[in-house]
Amino acid sequence: MNTEKQSTRKEFYYAPPVKKKKNKALPIFILILLVAVLIIVGGYFLLRIREVRFEGSGIYSHEQLFSSSGISYGDKMYGIDKKEIAKNIIDGCPYVKSVRITRDLPGTLVVRVEEYDAGFYAEVGGEYFVFGENLVVLERLVSSDETKEKGLIRLEAGEVSYAVVGQELIMAEGVDRETVKRVMSASVVSKVYDRMTILNIKDKYDIFAVCDDLYKLILGDSSDITLKLDLGGKIMEDEMFLGNITRAQIDLTDPEECGVIVDNQITFD
Repeated sequence: MNTEKQSTRKEFYYAPPVKKKKNKALPIFILILLVAVLIIVGGYFLLRIREVRFEGSGIYSHEQLFSSSGISYGDKMYGIDKKEIAKNIIDGCPYVKSVRITRDLPGTLVVRVEEYDAGFYAEVGGEYFVFGENLVVLERLVSSDETKEKGLIRLEAGEVSYAVVGQELIMAEGVDRETVKRVMSASVVSKVYDRMTILNIKDKYDIFAVCDDLYKLILGDSSDITLKLDLGGKIMEDEMFLGNITRAQIDLTDPEECGVIVDNQITFD
């Protein structure tokens, strides 16, 4: 009788332990954070102003703007107070309307200035004071000839009580300063600005402008003032104004119904 031999072979199975996945994002994030902190800290403490570049000024020199700014070479690039610098420049240079400061690393500070268009003047006590649409006095002239040379617009908006360079005009009681500013601002961006010689806002309901010392634009009140001025500019481009007209009046009170009167006896009072 055959007998089967009992097998003594044993089989073993090996299962390697499951390794936990490492979070690789966390060390990278920490590294980036550390680098950013080092750059900020290094920039604040190590980067210094080596150069200041002024842009946009056609009136003031680099030296005038720099001396007004309060900036010093060697100041920390990230330790300056931009608002204070802007205020210093505007206070010291009245023609400057706005200031924008940026950094051009590693060591250059770029100061971009925007200046008022000093297009208006008023006579006060035999002197002539120049100002922009915000009514801040920018310059004092001693001769009416200078106002003509500069191509300035005479503003007639009521009596001026006091005028000092760098400060707003002090006007008599009853003058609607906001209307005056609004009409002046609209004039600066209008199509007739380069041709305007007089802007009369004595009566806020009867505003008028004179262009080329020949044409009187009746504007009425300050509503739709930009539209009225631009429309007046288009009308003055008509062929009829290329002839021998010496004086004319353009009624723009109602922009939808404009009228033109040619009359050499028209006054600009």
